[in-house]
Amino acid sequence: MKGKLRSRALFLALVLMASASQSYAGIPSYRFTDLGTLGGTESAANAINNAGVVAGWARTAAGHAHATVWNGAKATDLGTLGGIYSMANDINDLGQVVGEAYTTSNTASYATLWTGTKATHLGTLNVAQSSANAINNGGQVVGWAQTLEEVSDYATHATSWSGAKTTVLGSPGGLSSAEDINDAGQIVGSDGFMATLCNGTTATQLGSYFSSASAINSSGQVAGVEPIYVDPIFPLTDRSVVWNTFDEMRTTTMEGMDNPLAMNDSGQVVGSSTFDAILWTDGNVINLNRFLDDSLVNQGWNLTKATGINNNGWIVGEAVNQQSNLTHAFLLTPIPEADTYIMFVAGLGLLGFMARSRKA
Repeated sequence: MKGKLRSRALFLALVLMASASQSYAGIPSYRFTDLGTLGGTESAANAINNAGVVAGWARTAAGHAHATVWNGAKATDLGTLGGIYSMANDINDLGQVVGEAYTTSNTASYATLWTGTKATHLGTLNVAQSSANAINNGGQVVGWAQTLEEVSDYATHATSWSGAKTTVLGSPGGLSSAEDINDAGQIVGSDGFMATLCNGTTATQLGSYFSSASAINSSGQVAGVEPIYVDPIFPLTDRSVVWNTFDEMRTTTMEGMDNPLAMNDSGQVVGSSTFDAILWTDGNVINLNRFLDDSLVNQGWNLTKATGINNNGWIVGEAVNQQSNLTHAFLLTPIPEADTYIMFVAGLGLLGFMARSRKA
């Protein structure tokens, strides 16, 4: 019996030390939180601000997808523009949320700003439909819009909204979208052919043909995707990259990430690869599923996409439960180093106690 107790104690000590060792290797551990729904079956998170408030969508008990914010464990339904559908795509540090929503016609979605639970239609460009993708702390909003004349062409225009002013950023007739904006007003997206940085009235192409940009941080680092060509015409595959626009456009490749979606001011990037949520930090590509404990894995959870990361390193995204085949919004919060240090010391203490017990 004593031998079994020693074996269990040894196992526990090693587990405590192994759990703490991740922090010592420079890679934090994370706590997983299922953010739940609005009474329906599914949800997804698209962004998180520096206060830890999460924005995305969740299904109601009636089965409708509504723009949602989560503050801690509390989920708030932001409502729509009178229709049955809405989605939140971004949130700034003031708590302003942007996305898209149906009007009472329920035929198309339009760029929408929520202040609290008040939804505001962001205006039109004789618009058939539109969406707001990002908002900075100055309240500047970017996204895309499609005019009534171009519905049959499926053409969209990168668009910005500031107060009551709507500005077309994309070229007429060209497929374009603005994906992100930083507090300096720098905007990234695609002009239909190449990843593009718009700085005031100046547009700079960042990558090769058929590249795209998805995120920009306060330093002007831009995350995106560009093709790798085996000849001048046909790309072999895509690669995820960070363009350092302040450093003579130096490009860093993020091996192991297929789809970069968000970036914080430290240059950490989150996204996905095949069916896994991915974090890129300090040159390391990390599958975030490694931080799920056995009980969560046994329940069927798999983190499929990371869509947002704040300056504190909190990560949000989508997790699929492989038993129910349903998607839920998730939050990963780093475990403080003090906690891992305590675990490490506890492991050492337990091993020391065992050694003294054997001598006795």
